[in-house]
Amino acid sequence: MILPAATLGMLGGVIAFGLIGLFIAPLILAVTLSVWRECLEDSCVETKTTWK
Repeated sequence: MILPAATLGMLGGVIAFGLIGLFIAPLILAVTLSVWRECLEDSCVETKTTWK
């Protein structure tokens, strides 16, 4: 999951920002993915606690 997303991030970054995008785009993508996963885990925990 991470490798294809990072590859697409690098390609998109190079197209959008040039050489610096090669490094910036995957970083932004990784941070966004981490935050997204944390939000999903938090909402699952809240859902489980409300059902008890």
